[in-house]
Amino acid sequence: MCLTKNRDWKLPRERIEEIISMGPILENITWYGGEVLFLENFQIIYDLLRPNSQLRQHIVTNGLLIDKVWAKKFTIDETHITYSIDAVDPKLYESIRRGASFTDLLKSLDLMNSARTKYSDSDLLSLNFVLMKSNLDQLPLLPKFLKNHRFSHLNIVPVTTLKPGDPENIFESSDKNLINKTDRLLKNLFRECQDLGIGIHEWYFQAQGDTTKDKTPEEKKKPICFKPWTKLQICEGGDVILEQFCIKPVGNVVNNMLLEIWNSSMIINYRENLLKKEAPEICNPTCFDQSENRYLNKY
Repeated sequence: MCLTKNRDWKLPRERIEEIISMGPILENITWYGGEVLFLENFQIIYDLLRPNSQLRQHIVTNGLLIDKVWAKKFTIDETHITYSIDAVDPKLYESIRRGASFTDLLKSLDLMNSARTKYSDSDLLSLNFVLMKSNLDQLPLLPKFLKNHRFSHLNIVPVTTLKPGDPENIFESSDKNLINKTDRLLKNLFRECQDLGIGIHEWYFQAQGDTTKDKTPEEKKKPICFKPWTKLQICEGGDVILEQFCIKPVGNVVNNMLLEIWNSSMIINYRENLLKKEAPEICNPTCFDQSENRYLNKY
């Protein structure tokens, strides 16, 4: 689920206009929230960016506001839609995502897949699943749900927004039985999804292996992170980071234009240090831990 602090803020109009003006040079935009489809005038923003044929828009959403109009546009544009679904049992889904309706979720998926049948059958749907103790037993149910609703990709996200010691965070647990169960269920899930041709972000097992032993000399020369050359991420409150793991903002869209941030001395220094294999102060130390490198560089 999205890491937010219920701060009352809006993306400044000037920054929205700047994003639209940059449409001809952008390759990818990922819209996420909160719920981006609830954003005032988002349909206008989306439509103004549609003429840029090289630009791929990607939307992370609970999907509950997708209607026939949106489904048609997303399918024709081949916009990648990532549904945030943390349970496929209706009661548990509605317990985790308070105020949501599992029936409405299924209607949304039906609309998307009906539009795909009519306009384009590209691989458009991914599923984000935030894994915690309360939904661990949902993992065996995911392959069938993914296949039935024509998802092409699954991303299992470890819950990270809880207070230290919260029992829902199974990745900080010292319970060996729980750890072994999690390991077993994830291995079975990955195997079943691979058999079905469903792609997976395998962060869990890749993060446990030695990520340097199979690298060629040329690969070892590459920067540990390519985000400073490819990405900006606007967070709640307007802070701008380069990757969700970064610990220090490189600017704020309330005070700075995106191009100012992109060409700032801080980011230039960041790029230079990464080329030297040095960790800038805005880097998260875990990004330089071998156990995380493969995940960060692949995704």
